[in-house]
Amino acid sequence: MSNPPLAVLATTAEVLARPDADERLLTAFERERLQRFRRPADREDYLAAHLLVRYCAAAHLGTAASAVAFGQQCPGCGATGHGRPHLTDRPGTHLSLSHTNGVIAAAAAPVPVGVDVEHRGPRTTDPAALRHVLTPAEAALVQGHPDPTAAFLRLWVRKEALIKLGRATLDTLASVDLSHLPLDLPADHCDGGLHYLELTTPTAVFTAAAELPVRLVQLAEL
Repeated sequence: MSNPPLAVLATTAEVLARPDADERLLTAFERERLQRFRRPADREDYLAAHLLVRYCAAAHLGTAASAVAFGQQCPGCGATGHGRPHLTDRPGTHLSLSHTNGVIAAAAAPVPVGVDVEHRGPRTTDPAALRHVLTPAEAALVQGHPDPTAAFLRLWVRKEALIKLGRATLDTLASVDLSHLPLDLPADHCDGGLHYLELTTPTAVFTAAAELPVRLVQLAEL
């Protein structure tokens, strides 16, 4: 039987502090892209996320991170080097990663999985964004919430996870209605055949979604 899905939420600093946080684990394309980032913080987030997804895959498969054959392919243009992450030698293992302002997330699973994390910094809710990514029912939910920004961020992270999962695209977000889901989901909430794992911390909002329950593990367990 396949190992269950697992996901990790960590900070960039925590990942890069690991003794095995070696840039040489990345592919040549990843290292080239890494050097194109102008801001050191963006470079560190990218490196940490691409290391973390390898640690997740290694833990899921019971192997070393150095043995993980990581690749990416865009479902739109078909190009390799960007797009959905995968293992080139393990088509039955599915990966997902996300990074934002010093916080990163990754997952590995025997079924399609999507993760997203967003930073909880100061921001306002743009009415135009509501129209472009939310259904009317979702927009009403956000506008009627005591903290519209927090409500919008939770819905946005859920929808981004569905994009990573392959259940939605940026063009279809305004037609994907999640207004029936409580903004504070219980652990392992199942809806429409999908299991949601969510966490809100003082600095981040996180969602993982998959067809099987996702187990949240600590970075130290990998």
